[in-house]
Amino acid sequence: MHAGGLAGHFGNEKTIEAVEYMFYWPSLKHDVAKHVGKYHICQLAKQQKQNIGLYTPRPELSLARFVLGLPKTLRKYDFVLVIVDRFSKMAHFLPCSRTADAFRVAKIFFDGVVKLHGLPKTSVSDRDVKFTSYF
Repeated sequence: MHAGGLAGHFGNEKTIEAVEYMFYWPSLKHDVAKHVGKYHICQLAKQQKQNIGLYTPRPELSLARFVLGLPKTLRKYDFVLVIVDRFSKMAHFLPCSRTADAFRVAKIFFDGVVKLHGLPKTSVSDRDVKFTSYF
């Protein structure tokens, strides 16, 4: 009844109904559930499938943040400007210094990101004065 040509693999409930329509024994429900649970093809047919869609980009293309309080490097950098592409999750870590003005930060951004990927249509930042004043 369960694996027959026209029966299909309907799972426990429908298979029990089909068997009860033609047969009866005291442990019918238990036996049918045990058989369906062990039947490999039925388990493959009844796997839970995730409802996944297409990979769609978010409207914000880049996220800009500063990481502060780092020890100075040999080139006197103590900040890191982090730019993350929200679509591909690619990150750019651009070194800069605490004394950099808005023009210098904008130049770092253009040299490190725009030069490689082009100008993003929109961006999200932590509203740091150094980043937003020049842009």
